[in-house]
Amino acid sequence: MESIFVECSSLNNFSKSPGWTKEETEVLRLSIMKYGLGNWKEILSRNLIPGKTRTQLTHHVMRMMGQQSTAFFKGIHFDTNQILKINQNDSISKRKGGIIIKKEKSYTKQEIETKRKKNEKKYGISSEEIDKISIPILPGSGTIKMWKIRKKKLEERINLLEKLINEKKENQIQIEKKKPKKNQNRKKNIKKKRNQKKNLNPKNEKIKRSKKIEKKK
Repeated sequence: MESIFVECSSLNNFSKSPGWTKEETEVLRLSIMKYGLGNWKEILSRNLIPGKTRTQLTHHVMRMMGQQSTAFFKGIHFDTNQILKINQNDSISKRKGGIIIKKEKSYTKQEIETKRKKNEKKYGISSEEIDKISIPILPGSGTIKMWKIRKKKLEERINLLEKLINEKKENQIQIEKKKPKKNQNRKKNIKKKRNQKKNLNPKNEKIKRSKKIEKKK
């Protein structure tokens, strides 16, 4: 298939200002491995690379991969260094600013997805590797949104604990209600025994009556 080389306006508009440090580039590389290529919303919301825009991230990834087209890697968790090494060894394709700008044809969505799946199988990292990735914290990292998310999760945990405590208290109250009260039962039993004694000993009743008569006199 014949390759058609085109000028890429996005590369002409590529802005290095305010520039990328090695630390920022490494954080972006790890972020792609952790969250997947193109998941800029997640990366930006976490403010992993302070001061960078979506456009700057997109353009810098092209530099990191050494190619303009990234559609075949969208959503894949992979190491951009691996693709860069492959592209650096490509001596055939035409480049613009050090980036391959090859365009063979317009691909259908199905063709793009097929190629994307092949790349995912070939270059994608495992979920175990993803879990192990630790992204360094750059100066100025962290956003109000992040703290709000953490606060919300903490509040949810507190509410859940309070709910469990209240349920436990309510259950305890219900159990206590079902239990017979010791003091009341004791009094009833004492009274019952006294009455039984009275019924069994009529002499006691006669003695009490005689005492009452004597007092009246």
